[in-house]
Amino acid sequence: MKLLRRTIRRVILEECEKDRYWGIAAAGVVVVCSEDSSIYLHLRHNGSWAYPGGGIHLGREQFVRTPIPEEQRLNPNDLRFRATAIEELEEEAGHLGLPAYDIVDELVTYEDCGFVYKTFIADISLEEKSAWEPQPHPSCAWEIQDHGWFDKDEWQAKNLHRGFTSQLISKINGVLQ
Repeated sequence: MKLLRRTIRRVILEECEKDRYWGIAAAGVVVVCSEDSSIYLHLRHNGSWAYPGGGIHLGREQFVRTPIPEEQRLNPNDLRFRATAIEELEEEAGHLGLPAYDIVDELVTYEDCGFVYKTFIADISLEEKSAWEPQPHPSCAWEIQDHGWFDKDEWQAKNLHRGFTSQLISKINGVLQ
């Protein structure tokens, strides 16, 4: 009942969970290898295991106060979500190149006062995984303390970033089987 009341209050009054976000929206990509049921994660500077992702900005990179102005809100089908997700993958893990991948799913994993976070799930082959050497671009190296591949039975035991919603975890597990 408390959750229902809070949700109704947020919808009616547009009470925001956060007072600002890094960009008008954001996107990320979870990389999996369904052939061996593994997932690529990296350890953020805050101690949580995450997937590559970042903000969508209008002009220079900056925080944007909530609620996001109506004229700046992005439709979840806007192509900037996918472009940003791939750019972030390149910055945070693809400095030496990216493997061939297939986007197998996409979903909005978070919404707040006009801010939308969209996550894509990319599947790579075992051959591509073996050849790929994930490395961050030097300008982004401060964001990543460690990285690696984790099998379907161990990754959820990590201290996961809040971006791993139950819906996203369910979709990932569906791909990893």
